[in-house]
Amino acid sequence: MKSSTKKKTTLALSLIMTAFLTACSGSDDSSNNEDTKEQISEETIEEGVIVTYKIVDKTPSDRDIEETIDIISDRISEYTRHSEFVVNDDEISFGIELDPEEYDVNDLVYELGRSCELYILDEENYNLWSQGEEFKAALTGEDVKDAYAIEDVSTYNNFYGVAVSFTDKGTDKFSEFTNENIDNTTYIVFDGELIMSPQVFDPINDGQLLITGLDSYEDARDIQESLTTAALPLNLELVDYEIVESEE
Repeated sequence: MKSSTKKKTTLALSLIMTAFLTACSGSDDSSNNEDTKEQISEETIEEGVIVTYKIVDKTPSDRDIEETIDIISDRISEYTRHSEFVVNDDEISFGIELDPEEYDVNDLVYELGRSCELYILDEENYNLWSQGEEFKAALTGEDVKDAYAIEDVSTYNNFYGVAVSFTDKGTDKFSEFTNENIDNTTYIVFDGELIMSPQVFDPINDGQLLITGLDSYEDARDIQESLTTAALPLNLELVDYEIVESEE
């Protein structure tokens, strides 16, 4: 979750795009990580965080890597005006200049690397997704037009959820999907986790989806905000991060 101490800046992002591509077969990973951190910290990061993510996808395209870097860079711009990145084999490292005492660094590195992707799947494709195989989603986050967090605390059991509206194209796709899956289970995956698996009883033709069963209004707001921001085209896994302290 985003730290309450995060301060958004209106200053323009100054991003030094230093791509360091290597093909060192048989090289030591720990040595590569140290070299990456040393390169970033020595060049421009006097104080802040250096975080490294591993690309989980087996055959990422250059375009997907570039788009992933662009989206994470946009996310970083909410925290600071100065950062840089280094690409090393299947890892991407970001040097982020900021005061580490102003932020919850654990939350920060989580927010930057989360996929924020939504998948609506039938049973066959859910099984493929859960096994790490290639799958086809009926709808994705690209089909979302808007999302709103909702709560109802008037009853004994408090209700928290997210009301999702699809685009015109998404509405048609969702209508076709629900018509073809009457009495079947629909699997709703968000940010790499199964969050809901309702059964379809009737076609849904109005382009509306209600995500329910959330634990708090904060969770609902988190999903709402994530659904209305760009999702990463690649799946990333946090390798490690290091806090860089200024030398006075």
